[in-house]
Amino acid sequence: GDQELTLKQLAAPRSGMFNRQELQQTLSRLSLGGLNEDWRSLDPGPVVETLVTTLPAHAVLEKLFDIVTSRQIFRLHHTEQPRSNIELALDSTRITAADKSLAFTEFEAELKQGPEALIAEIVHILDQQPQLLRARVSKYQRGLQVIGCPPVGRLRDDGVQLTPRSAWVDLGIKNLHTQIRWIRQHEPLAWEGVHSEGVHQMRVGIRRIRAALKAFESVLSPEGGKALNAEVRWLGRQLGAVRDLDVHLAHLDHYSDFMSSDEAGLLARYRKDLLKSRRRAHATLRNALADDRFTRLQRDLQQFVERSDSGKQGFEFRSIEEMARKFVLPQLKKILRQGRSITRKSPAARLHRLRIEIKRLRYQLEFLREPYGESLRQSTSRLAKLQNTLGDHQDACVAYEHLRRYRINHELGNRQSRLFKRLGAVERDKASHNHQRFFKDWRKFEREANTLKRLFR
Repeated sequence: GDQELTLKQLAAPRSGMFNRQELQQTLSRLSLGGLNEDWRSLDPGPVVETLVTTLPAHAVLEKLFDIVTSRQIFRLHHTEQPRSNIELALDSTRITAADKSLAFTEFEAELKQGPEALIAEIVHILDQQPQLLRARVSKYQRGLQVIGCPPVGRLRDDGVQLTPRSAWVDLGIKNLHTQIRWIRQHEPLAWEGVHSEGVHQMRVGIRRIRAALKAFESVLSPEGGKALNAEVRWLGRQLGAVRDLDVHLAHLDHYSDFMSSDEAGLLARYRKDLLKSRRRAHATLRNALADDRFTRLQRDLQQFVERSDSGKQGFEFRSIEEMARKFVLPQLKKILRQGRSITRKSPAARLHRLRIEIKRLRYQLEFLREPYGESLRQSTSRLAKLQNTLGDHQDACVAYEHLRRYRINHELGNRQSRLFKRLGAVERDKASHNHQRFFKDWRKFEREANTLKRLFR
């Protein structure tokens, strides 16, 4: 029943080990609301004193999520180090925030007293256990992932404010710098794979880099651009294989509304097969991220941007305003032509192709968000909604096909076969609903397209 206030600082992991500084103090009983509103009046102690001297006067504490851990603790001593003390803990943890949650099990070895070499020995022993995976982030960082915050903190701005009259090359360099940092932040979370968002966000960063290499190729360094594009595509494939399975698994969680409690067990084998495929795909991804090829890709990307930055004076000056017209208007024209040709009988493949073109335009507008500011907000919002509708349509089509193939290729009992047919019908209905919803979202976007035409004419 005791309460404790803890302040922790984690350094980057080194060889499977985290160096942590930690301050603690006990608290008298109080509500969480009291902690949020009046933390300066808490009993004095090392944590409160640090907060008072670090935070501005108007700062408030905000509850982000709950971390509930059931912990088994063991003490380990070394015969050759009689004063050593290592705490082994087996944690079963659940992080919750509103309607989101994440559960995982974690094994920790914490050096309480003794030389650091003792922990290195334990890391070496644990590495021999194939069912264990090295942690790359803390529980707190996983909690940030659950609520959709960047895992390390806000991406720092370089302080240079671009306008439509600024150089196109400066916009390209700034965007590539941002996405390189984005990938560096999400790579540990993608490597762990505890939460699906890590893989998803790293994949988004990779796609943005590919889009930037194409959009800005005329003003970036001519050396190494094509080779980089091929390597970025390779990494995108590794991430995509895991992401596709994460989407399939997420669909299973929504099927409970269409099943009775005794039917839920009929999906167990299907879920087990999906999880098995996901583990294989994630192991392949981890091997890719641990490979020298990924290390070289990060280095080559950084050097490519630096070469482009140092040699940009040699390029003919092209303004953002000029190049935005060249890229946005033809892409917008292509989308309008494709979108207007969609009918209620159009096959799924045509909607999927339109979605790809919309995604390309959305990346272009994201590049332009800083120089054009608020004038792009409404257009990108409409575009995002349209893309999401087409994405939901595609996901339903893929899920239906996945269920159909599984039913055909596996020997299923009559009840299980009927269940798969019914769930397939659910996905068909979902695809049909999103197909119909597309026309409503399309009419709104078509009106908004006139704003884009005026902005970039």
